[in-house]
Amino acid sequence: MKMSLVKVIFIILLAVKATLAQDTGSPDTIRVDSVAVYPGGTTALPIYFFNDEVLSAVEIVLSYDTNSLILDTFSMDGSRLDYIPDNNIYYLYDSGKVNLSIQDWSGWIPRGNGLLCNLIFTAKSTAAGQTITIDSSFFPPISNTIMSDSEATTIFPQFVKGCITILEPPPTMDSVWIDTITTTPGEMVAININAFNEEELSELKLSLEYSSDNLEFNSIIYTGMRADSASSKSIIIDTLNRQILISLEYFLAPLQPGSGPLVSLLFNTKSGVYNDSIIIDSAKFQDFQRLEFVQYNGGGGGITYVPFFRAGYVAVHEVTPGNDTVWIDTAFATSGSSVSLNIYGRNEEKLTDADLAIKCFSDNLLYDTTIFNNTRGDNAESTKVNHDITENATLISLSFGNTTPLDSGSGPLATVKYMVKPDADNDTVLINFANFMETYSTQFTPKGGAPFTPALIPGQIIVTVPPASNDSIWVDSAITSAGQSV
Repeated sequence: MKMSLVKVIFIILLAVKATLAQDTGSPDTIRVDSVAVYPGGTTALPIYFFNDEVLSAVEIVLSYDTNSLILDTFSMDGSRLDYIPDNNIYYLYDSGKVNLSIQDWSGWIPRGNGLLCNLIFTAKSTAAGQTITIDSSFFPPISNTIMSDSEATTIFPQFVKGCITILEPPPTMDSVWIDTITTTPGEMVAININAFNEEELSELKLSLEYSSDNLEFNSIIYTGMRADSASSKSIIIDTLNRQILISLEYFLAPLQPGSGPLVSLLFNTKSGVYNDSIIIDSAKFQDFQRLEFVQYNGGGGGITYVPFFRAGYVAVHEVTPGNDTVWIDTAFATSGSSVSLNIYGRNEEKLTDADLAIKCFSDNLLYDTTIFNNTRGDNAESTKVNHDITENATLISLSFGNTTPLDSGSGPLATVKYMVKPDADNDTVLINFANFMETYSTQFTPKGGAPFTPALIPGQIIVTVPPASNDSIWVDSAITSAGQSV
């Protein structure tokens, strides 16, 4: 894309006339989020910024690996700067670098914290299993990641790099896989344990371990999951060894063939812990119970086997100053199924009201309902949900009131359910924040204060077509002792 002459003149003048500012308050910050995508899929990578003085311009220069990623475009929808006209936005990319410059010389960019933009990438089909770092860079002739205050004084902000993880393709055999989640210290996260099975099952043993004490088990959710129909459910926690054993029995009616979340595990991340990736893997629980499926055989005694397994992880990143945040889950679904997506909120002050305006960017998903049970929104004095069918957009309004405001904290505010169309193909669906009916936006209202827009992190729903039944051979695993036949 060519750079306009106006842009060139602006940069040259800025370089000649600008002086370096002393950033005396909280460090102005540019932060790149981290996301996951399947090969061939498309994902939105959020870029956030924090500034404690008014600005005339923000410019970012980022690098990425063109062997693994294709940069499609960028989006200002739902960002702090979506009011700025297109002729004040300059965008170009070349040789694995992208340069985005945004100017506001009239009303100035106000102090605040939140979304700068989303960069839209497509992962190449040959790039599975890679993690691509998105870092600050230099774009010739003179462009860097900078901010400019109202007097055109250059500020070099603190920079936090992110990454795009390109997952292995979804399994096509009986499998268990764990979600990958990005969060910040001191938060509660929900991690789905997903499964695909071609045969009816009577019993499942999910033996897991997590790699760090920086993740603390909180609770388990069965409601709305495939485990909800189990005749018996139990969980054992071995905190010392960081192991979990979940037992699901379907003796009254088998678990039918299908795909989706079995359960959701709630964890807390420790405060003060930064830049840690905590792996959730399969394990032999207390050295005796492996992860296994048992086929349904009427009266019992079906074949026991170990499904294919793929680990997940929780990536804990730094918090930007003043980080009141709303973020959306990443979830997996198959054609013709339903999928639940949590909308999380973190607030540092008590809130009297919270408005959540989201939009689904695909016709493959149909809005079903919004649930407040087992969320922080369940404590609201009143809740209201409006849905715009034409735009596939939803406005969720939570009123807590002055008498019983929402306490400061973090966790799900609401759960939105979608139906995936039966004829939907493989698709990565962006669920992002957007103005509802061009009027209402995502906002927090603190007790005794004015409404403001928190930092916003979009989510996505990864839709896969259920695989056809595959002829298979697999070798069983068994537990025995020395000198015994097996």
